[in-house]
Amino acid sequence: MQLVFLVIQIILAVAIIGTVLLQKNGVDGLGSLGGGSGMSGGNIISGRASANFLTRATTVLMMCFMANSLILGNLSARSHKEKSVVEKIHHHNSDHNHHKNHKIIEEKKIAPQAPVSE
Repeated sequence: MQLVFLVIQIILAVAIIGTVLLQKNGVDGLGSLGGGSGMSGGNIISGRASANFLTRATTVLMMCFMANSLILGNLSARSHKEKSVVEKIHHHNSDHNHHKNHKIIEEKKIAPQAPVSE
């Protein structure tokens, strides 16, 4: 299940990169490929329509990307039921201290032998 959402995440990321690069910016980057300026007669859609479409497409792709990220995080949290690192350290220390305290109690039960003088 996670693999499906991970593949979708990668596709969304590539699509976002593409739409951002196609948008018209100050230098006319890759936006000029799809009729970014709107001045030439051979363009299918005008520059303003292209900008509006790309802006909306980028917004929708970003929303899908964020929703997919939340779904992936939720799936990941559900699949890992392990303790956190802090809980593991706390558990290890409490076991170690319990064992150490048990040793001390056992040593106190055995009375030391009195020295034998000759």
